[in-house]
Amino acid sequence: MANNSPLVARLDGLLLERRVAEGFALLDGSNPDLIQLKPSQQDAASLVVRIAQWVDLGYRDVDFLRELLQRFPPDVRGRMTLRAYLQLRMAEAFCAMGEEDLDGAIGLLDFVLKAEHELGDQRLAAIAHFWKGRSHRKKGEYDEATKHVVTGRSLMQAIPAPRLAAVIEIQESWLLFQQGKLDEALRLLEEAQGQLATTDDALSLGNIESARGRMERQAGRYAEALEHFANAVELYARRDPNHRNLARALCNFASASTPVRNRCNREDGKLRRGPRV
Repeated sequence: MANNSPLVARLDGLLLERRVAEGFALLDGSNPDLIQLKPSQQDAASLVVRIAQWVDLGYRDVDFLRELLQRFPPDVRGRMTLRAYLQLRMAEAFCAMGEEDLDGAIGLLDFVLKAEHELGDQRLAAIAHFWKGRSHRKKGEYDEATKHVVTGRSLMQAIPAPRLAAVIEIQESWLLFQQGKLDEALRLLEEAQGQLATTDDALSLGNIESARGRMERQAGRYAEALEHFANAVELYARRDPNHRNLARALCNFASASTPVRNRCNREDGKLRRGPRV
């Protein structure tokens, strides 16, 4: 693997440890350089695909990433190395995924993974599998999603990058839940939470709590579901008060609270009526 620039290496290290606030601060401090990014700069494409990973964590948005990709017109891409070109295609795939162009994202990631060896970076290959799995999951293609998510998690564990593997386990857990494997799904979430508990990756921790809440609700354990949804609300709000997952967590909290409220009303009614004799 080629040597990376100091900024790319630092971003990779922070991603590896899921030190989110520090990564956001580093990117904010580097913003003038990012705004003036030129495709001829060292590791320009490597930097763009890293920024895609940080956008996935909640930094800025897909529009910001699109602006960076526009710095690489076709004539410039024709002179790039294959590795750099594959990194750009990965970043474009993430944009497509964020814009709900799932077929476009899958096509781009399929192209990248067909040249996985030339990509020359096992961690990026794992992320490409992870993003492709997520795109298939959103389309309801669970078998294909599982194949890529499991491959991505296995590659991360082999590096080893346990905290990045834990993030992928959250998706794997949800796929197991869709297959009716509740106990196995909950076990994976517990493993992921154990890896991420000491990080400030509030988004991933919120996703774990939200998933656990939905699983507990499905099992009819509404009080436990409420606790997990409340935790998810707090975690999402900590990262971004306007995050789309926060609204979803609030809706889930409301849906789980209705059965609890109805049960309490029934029990209260029985107490008021007294025991039957």
